[in-house]
Amino acid sequence: MADWQTSLAAHRQAVAAFIQTAAAVAPDNWQTPLAGDPWTPAEITTHLTLVYTTLLADLAGGEGFRPVVPGLARLVLRWTVLPAIFRSGRLPAGSRAPREIRPTNPAPDRDAALAELHAQSEAFLSAIATQPARRLNHPYFGRFTARRAIPFVTIHLQDHLRQLESINR
Repeated sequence: MADWQTSLAAHRQAVAAFIQTAAAVAPDNWQTPLAGDPWTPAEITTHLTLVYTTLLADLAGGEGFRPVVPGLARLVLRWTVLPAIFRSGRLPAGSRAPREIRPTNPAPDRDAALAELHAQSEAFLSAIATQPARRLNHPYFGRFTARRAIPFVTIHLQDHLRQLESINR
C-alpha cells in the first residue's frame, strides 16, 4: 500500500505544479495557442479537468472513456506503447485526445478554471484512494487498475505541465 500512497502523493504534487505554472501564465496568453500547438493554456486546463470528470463518471458506474480502437489494437498498444510511456515518462508526440476530453468550451477565467481543475482532481483522488485494484477504462489501452492508472494520469499531467513551462520561460 506504500507504493499506492506514493503514487497518489506524486499525482497531487503534479497537479499542484501544473496549477502553480498555469497561474503564472500571463492573462494575455491564457487564450493564446502555444507555439507549435493548437491548444491554449485555457484549453489544456479544461482538457485536464475533463479527464477527472470522465474518470469520476467511470468510478460512479456511468460512462467513462469509450474505446477508440478495436480490441486487438488496444492489446497491441497496451503491450508496445504503454510500456514505452511508463519507461520514458512521456506520451507519444501527436497523441490525439479522445472526444470525451477535447476542450470545446474552455473556461475564460484562469483562476476559476484552475480552481475547478483542483476540485475535480481532489474529488477523483478521494474517490479512488481506497480502491487501488479498481479497474478504469482507457480509450487506447483498455481497462487497467487504478494502481496503474494513477501513474499514467500523472505522466499525462506532466506532459501538459511541460507545455506550459515552455511559455513561462
